[in-house]
Amino acid sequence: MTNYHSRIILTLCTIKWLVRFITIFYRIRHRLPCELSKKMYFAFVYSHLCYGIEIYGNTYHSYLNKLIILNKILQILQNESYRTPVAEFYENYNILSIAKLHNYRILLLVHKFTCHNSKLPIVFSTYFNDNQLFYEF
Repeated sequence: MTNYHSRIILTLCTIKWLVRFITIFYRIRHRLPCELSKKMYFAFVYSHLCYGIEIYGNTYHSYLNKLIILNKILQILQNESYRTPVAEFYENYNILSIAKLHNYRILLLVHKFTCHNSKLPIVFSTYFNDNQLFYEF
């Protein structure tokens, strides 16, 4: 299995996992206080979204566009109208969009590699190359 196939499979599994929650959240949205619905989002959705986003965030945009259901989940939990701008959903919960979250997690990985290399698993020791290996100064 190629690297792209594994990314696609991980993305599709994440989407299937998130779709389960749409009907559940829709049924209980009026019974939950705002703070509890936010905690449920972080427990059930955000944690699965963050897991492996460094990998599946690099897949084809057509697969990532299917994660648009995340906007629907945020709309349901915040009990907002479908006319509400999507940026407000992310702003209300103080979270990043999928693309921004992917970039943030990649930047964290690079930061850990450059500044705290000993805290990373050994598999990442040769993940990035220094420019000194390729260029002579």
